[in-house]
Amino acid sequence: MKADEEVETPEAHRVYDMYHGYFDQLYRKDTSRWYIEIHGNADACCVRALEIATVGVDADTAKILASKLRDSLTAAGISPNELDIRIEPLNSLRFMAQGNKTKGVLHDVRRAIHIETPSFARKERRPQYTAALLDFFRGLDSLDRANTNQDPQSTSP
Repeated sequence: MKADEEVETPEAHRVYDMYHGYFDQLYRKDTSRWYIEIHGNADACCVRALEIATVGVDADTAKILASKLRDSLTAAGISPNELDIRIEPLNSLRFMAQGNKTKGVLHDVRRAIHIETPSFARKERRPQYTAALLDFFRGLDSLDRANTNQDPQSTSP
């Protein structure tokens, strides 16, 4: 359901408050970090598509991210014709994380990627997909250094 259709419960608030407390302890100490969320979906529109909603990512950076993710997927054995990459702001998405951006943790971060993973990648190609994501996430640090000439110790994904 859409974010504005969700019913907020006391239990949901309790869980969110606990999660947000952990988030504050980890993320707020180093706001140079990328905030990453990984979700799964089984929507028919995205059977072979990896959708990435973003915060604080411009079109040029989105192109670089998509290219690096494609390279990581290919290196792990997932060919470009198996899994399409859709990323904001370059592509329109089915899963834009709008509720999370307005009411959730994504509202509180400087930059983030919110990945919606189709069941194909989570089930049929799980080992390859996991390896690709790990490689991609490790590369975020080098992307930061290349873009800002920062010391390697100053940021981490």
